[in-house]
Amino acid sequence: MIHIVQSKRDLKNFVYFTKQLYQDHPFYVFPIFKVLIKELSPLILKKKSYKAILAIKEGKIAGRILYTVEYNKKKSMN
Repeated sequence: MIHIVQSKRDLKNFVYFTKQLYQDHPFYVFPIFKVLIKELSPLILKKKSYKAILAIKEGKIAGRILYTVEYNKKKSMN
């Protein structure tokens, strides 16, 4: 199932998924989660300039994607 991040709770799950995914990897350095949430919150929840998507399998998060689409305001005149 695909779930689009639309709330602070969803955003927190989106950010903390890396902790679950890489918990046993000896060389992974975890990000500062609060800073990441603070930076992503306005972009995803308020401005909506980025979309965050969670992949859910059997009730658990299985993956995540963060993307943006930029539109060129000037159209090509060719």
